[in-house]
Amino acid sequence: PRQRPQPARPTARPAPARARPRRARVRLGLAVIPAVALLLGGIVWITGAQLALTNRTSELAQRYREVQAEARRFQAQVALGQGAVAVQAATRIGMVQAPSSAVTYLTAPPPGSP
Repeated sequence: PRQRPQPARPTARPAPARARPRRARVRLGLAVIPAVALLLGGIVWITGAQLALTNRTSELAQRYREVQAEARRFQAQVALGQGAVAVQAATRIGMVQAPSSAVTYLTAPPPGSP
Protein backbone atom coordinates (compact mmCIF):
# COMPACT_ATOMS: atom_id res chain seq x y z
CA PRO A 1 0.00 0.00 0.00
CA ARG A 2 1.00 3.37 -0.74
CA GLN A 3 1.35 5.84 2.08
CA ARG A 4 0.03 9.26 1.83
CA PRO A 5 2.51 11.93 2.29
CA GLN A 6 2.08 13.51 5.65
CA PRO A 7 1.54 17.22 5.57
CA ALA A 8 4.23 19.11 7.26
CA ARG A 9 3.45 19.86 10.83
CA PRO A 10 2.64 23.42 11.33
CA THR A 11 5.14 25.25 13.36
CA ALA A 12 4.04 26.68 16.64
CA ARG A 13 2.60 30.09 16.22
CA PRO A 14 3.91 32.79 18.45
CA ALA A 15 1.55 33.47 21.32
CA PRO A 16 -0.79 36.31 20.51
CA ALA A 17 -0.08 39.45 22.35
CA ARG A 18 -2.48 39.51 25.27
CA ALA A 19 -1.80 43.11 26.09
CA ARG A 20 -4.75 44.38 24.10
CA PRO A 21 -7.46 42.21 25.66
CA ARG A 22 -5.99 42.75 29.12
CA ARG A 23 -5.98 46.49 28.55
CA ALA A 24 -9.59 46.31 27.42
CA ARG A 25 -10.48 44.43 30.61
CA VAL A 26 -8.66 46.99 32.71
CA ARG A 27 -10.50 49.80 30.94
CA LEU A 28 -13.79 47.99 31.41
CA GLY A 29 -12.99 47.51 35.10
CA LEU A 30 -12.11 51.17 35.45
CA ALA A 31 -15.51 52.05 34.04
CA VAL A 32 -17.60 49.41 35.80
CA ILE A 33 -16.15 49.67 39.31
CA PRO A 34 -16.96 53.38 39.78
CA ALA A 35 -20.40 52.84 38.24
CA VAL A 36 -21.17 50.03 40.69
CA ALA A 37 -19.77 52.11 43.57
CA LEU A 38 -21.94 55.04 42.50
CA LEU A 39 -24.99 52.78 42.31
CA LEU A 40 -24.35 51.32 45.75
CA GLY A 41 -23.69 54.78 47.17
CA GLY A 42 -27.02 55.94 45.74
CA ILE A 43 -28.79 53.01 47.33
CA VAL A 44 -27.20 53.79 50.70
CA TRP A 45 -28.12 57.47 50.36
CA ILE A 46 -31.74 56.67 49.50
CA THR A 47 -31.95 54.26 52.43
CA GLY A 48 -30.58 56.94 54.75
CA ALA A 49 -33.04 59.51 53.44
CA GLN A 50 -35.90 57.05 53.87
CA LEU A 51 -34.82 56.37 57.46
CA ALA A 52 -34.69 60.10 58.20
CA LEU A 53 -38.19 60.55 56.76
CA THR A 54 -39.48 57.61 58.78
CA ASN A 55 -38.03 59.08 61.96
CA ARG A 56 -39.52 62.50 61.21
CA THR A 57 -42.91 60.95 60.47
CA SER A 58 -42.75 59.03 63.74
CA GLU A 59 -41.92 62.22 65.65
CA LEU A 60 -44.81 64.06 64.01
CA ALA A 61 -47.22 61.21 64.78
CA GLN A 62 -46.10 61.26 68.42
CA ARG A 63 -46.55 65.04 68.59
CA TYR A 64 -50.02 64.68 67.03
CA ARG A 65 -51.01 62.15 69.70
CA GLU A 66 -49.71 64.48 72.43
CA VAL A 67 -51.69 67.44 71.04
CA GLN A 68 -54.84 65.29 70.77
CA ALA A 69 -54.46 64.17 74.40
CA GLU A 70 -53.96 67.78 75.47
CA ALA A 71 -57.05 68.89 73.55
CA ARG A 72 -59.12 66.15 75.23
CA ARG A 73 -57.82 67.28 78.63
CA PHE A 74 -58.81 70.87 77.87
CA GLN A 75 -62.26 69.78 76.69
CA ALA A 76 -62.73 67.82 79.93
CA GLN A 77 -61.65 70.86 81.97
CA VAL A 78 -64.07 73.10 80.08
CA ALA A 79 -66.90 70.62 80.55
CA LEU A 80 -66.14 70.41 84.28
CA GLY A 81 -65.98 74.19 84.47
CA GLN A 82 -69.30 74.59 82.68
CA GLY A 83 -70.90 72.02 84.98
CA ALA A 84 -69.48 73.80 88.03
CA VAL A 85 -70.78 77.15 86.78
CA ALA A 86 -74.26 75.71 86.23
CA VAL A 87 -74.28 74.13 89.70
CA GLN A 88 -73.11 77.34 91.38
CA ALA A 89 -75.63 79.43 89.42
CA ALA A 90 -78.43 77.12 90.52
CA THR A 91 -77.37 76.99 94.19
CA ARG A 92 -76.30 80.59 94.72
CA ILE A 93 -78.84 82.55 92.75
CA GLY A 94 -81.48 79.97 91.86
CA MET A 95 -80.94 79.99 88.10
CA VAL A 96 -82.40 77.15 86.05
CA GLN A 97 -81.75 76.19 82.49
CA ALA A 98 -84.58 77.16 80.15
CA PRO A 99 -86.13 74.48 77.98
CA SER A 100 -84.93 74.60 74.42
CA SER A 101 -88.44 75.56 73.20
CA ALA A 102 -88.27 78.74 75.27
CA VAL A 103 -84.99 79.94 73.79
CA THR A 104 -85.18 82.82 71.31
CA TYR A 105 -82.16 83.79 69.26
CA LEU A 106 -81.72 87.40 68.20
CA THR A 107 -79.75 88.72 65.26
CA ALA A 108 -78.10 92.08 65.48
CA PRO A 109 -78.72 94.51 62.64
CA PRO A 110 -75.70 95.22 60.44
CA PRO A 111 -73.63 98.20 61.54
CA GLY A 112 -74.71 101.52 60.12
CA SER A 113 -78.41 100.66 59.74
CA PRO A 114 -81.01 102.76 61.61
